[in-house]
Amino acid sequence: SKCNDLYLDIYGGYSSDGTNVQMYEGNGSDAQKYTFEKVDATTPIEPQQEPANLADGAYQIKSKLSGGRVIDVQNAGKNDRQNVQIWDNCDVKQQKFHIKSVGDGYYSIRAVHSKKALDVTGGAKENNTNVQQYTYNGTDAQLWKIVKNTDGSYSFISKCNDLYLDVQDAKGNNGDNIQVYQRNDAQDAQKFEITPTTYQEIDNGIYEIQLANVPNKVLDISEGSKEDNAPLQIWDRANVSQQKFYVEYNKQEKTYTMEAIHSGKLLDVVNKGKTEGTPVQQFTPNYSEAQKWKIKDLGDGTYNIISECGGLYLDVSNDTFTNGTHMQIYHQTNSNRQLFKFIETSGVGDLSNLDNSKYPGYKTALQKLQSQHPNWTIKIMYTGLKWDDVLNAEEGYSNGEPYSLTQTTGNWRDYSDNNSYQGGWYKASREAIAYMMDPRNSLDQYYVFQFQNLNSSSIENVQSLSNMTNGTYLQNYCSTLVEASKSHNVSAFHLASRMILEQGTSGWSVNGYQYGGRTVYNYANINATGKTAEQIAQSGAAYAFSKKWFTPEFCIDGTAGWIYNNYLSNGQNTKYFEKYNVVTPPYCTHQYMQNIRAANDEGQNTAKKLEKAGLLNCSYEFIIPAYENMPSQACPRPAQ
Repeated sequence: SKCNDLYLDIYGGYSSDGTNVQMYEGNGSDAQKYTFEKVDATTPIEPQQEPANLADGAYQIKSKLSGGRVIDVQNAGKNDRQNVQIWDNCDVKQQKFHIKSVGDGYYSIRAVHSKKALDVTGGAKENNTNVQQYTYNGTDAQLWKIVKNTDGSYSFISKCNDLYLDVQDAKGNNGDNIQVYQRNDAQDAQKFEITPTTYQEIDNGIYEIQLANVPNKVLDISEGSKEDNAPLQIWDRANVSQQKFYVEYNKQEKTYTMEAIHSGKLLDVVNKGKTEGTPVQQFTPNYSEAQKWKIKDLGDGTYNIISECGGLYLDVSNDTFTNGTHMQIYHQTNSNRQLFKFIETSGVGDLSNLDNSKYPGYKTALQKLQSQHPNWTIKIMYTGLKWDDVLNAEEGYSNGEPYSLTQTTGNWRDYSDNNSYQGGWYKASREAIAYMMDPRNSLDQYYVFQFQNLNSSSIENVQSLSNMTNGTYLQNYCSTLVEASKSHNVSAFHLASRMILEQGTSGWSVNGYQYGGRTVYNYANINATGKTAEQIAQSGAAYAFSKKWFTPEFCIDGTAGWIYNNYLSNGQNTKYFEKYNVVTPPYCTHQYMQNIRAANDEGQNTAKKLEKAGLLNCSYEFIIPAYENMPSQACPRPAQ
């Protein structure tokens, strides 16, 4: 060696496999002597490979290691930098990849569930560099040459470093990491099978269907009509129900229907037409081929929508992107007029359009309420959220405390967390959260008031409020409550009900708290937190002091403004939505209360007071949330 003048030496002069090669001083032994054998220059050092020439489409990528596991995005994560591994083939979207040619023999490889690309971390050039998913940016770290080996398998070579996609440690176990490494044909860690696959391109749910490359333009039913034959057009996004569609997949036929939630009617090709230029409309469901569509995933977050009528594409007529331009079917043009994005959303629809097969247990109970109270208006909020996903989120924590608390024992409590919160409250069980959160358990004339729209009502005046608050600590503040209601567009009944729920009918803090040398009032216990009653009182008083709520009148007006600014303006305009934020992302955060009974009990309290005051049959609006994939029966009450 040039570095030390020592000799290449076989340890101990042994000749068995695995004997170490080392450096040692020269000793003239055979352990330091070698022969050179010339190799025929025409003999290939490595097996020959040829380009894969894959068609654009969706594939599974299966390792040749024992077990035949597939490449998988860990935990189905959709965030940048989510790790990539191998796992048992579960035929799920995080194990399927859209492979698309980008030219010069290279491909992008994007996870179907997230639309994010397989990416060499940091574009590094070293062996063992991790492979992750990352938002597609077209850099060399996200481009791969795919070659076919002589044994029929495929290998993936990164453009950024010429290293190979590789299963770390070459064992093939669940969870083994995917990295890049120099070529190694002696093992199967760099060899994969590529198999075409299919999947449900769009999950069932509520969507706005946006023109992919035309800002702010979405599909829209003309004039919000609920009649048959109303044209489908494009219009500026306005967050209205005529621009929201329930998209549902038929697994047997592999087709979709798209239902306008404001009308309950399906997107339909006029007269089942199969010629170019045939208009598209809404029409009463008949499930003919005119109402069935295929959705083609282009792998980059954009889609084509293809009619079963002749295989023609949903298309903006006349290549014009102005408001009111009608939609038609047309041959494939690969242009912006046929590219769409599906944006998950929620939407409010009329009770008459509720599909009982999708949302079991709602319609009969709500129709009964409607017949008992003909002045009430009942609407359905199609959240588009999956029931299990919502429960998973509501079982979580924020700042070290559970989102959902209970004082009840038995199956109401989650005994995996025995900590006491907020002075004697405990983490609620999944069973308890499901029972309280399932709207079907609250569809009677009292509990339904947790779904009341909390914006001001026309019946709310001093006299009606006086009837409601009679005998409570708020009975002398009716004028203040009504004025605060008008100033901040918050129901006066809701203000009074919230303050009575927090303080009791006699008002535990009716005379205020002492803080900073002043008397302060916080009837709604805003920002009142802590583990003891004293901590809770002091934190609430500190907040009131910061807002200068030095009189009951200042407190009532400030509370109304706080409720509007923090909740109603955010779309959380019912007691239920204040507790369970399923209307504004990030969902299940920014929630007013932790008590899982709060919205339910406050709704009942409001209804009882309205009934006592003779106001239960007045005009109210109720917004009832509906979730996807709910149980066929209402969730049962936990045992105590």
